[in-house]
Amino acid sequence: MKKMNFKDHFREKDIQKAKNEFSCMAELAMSINTNAQAGNFEKALTRGEDLIKSLERFVYLNERKQADDSYQALIEDLKQRGISPEKVIMHLEEKAI
Repeated sequence: MKKMNFKDHFREKDIQKAKNEFSCMAELAMSINTNAQAGNFEKALTRGEDLIKSLERFVYLNERKQADDSYQALIEDLKQRGISPEKVIMHLEEKAI
């Protein structure tokens, strides 16, 4: 199985949080399995709910990276077209007033 490259999916400042969530999800999955096999279905269900919450946080961190990547691509596109991103920001700020 291919190992995840966290730098491809998460912002540098979010990588440790993402790694923690990833580890938590693995532990929760094992706990679900262990509890289900032992007949502790309520506890397995609770761990499943925890797993979903952890996965939602993991996805949120990924979405932050995607948004940043899109923003950076837009800035690069503006620069290649000879448009100053700073001027666009100033123009938008003027319109907001």
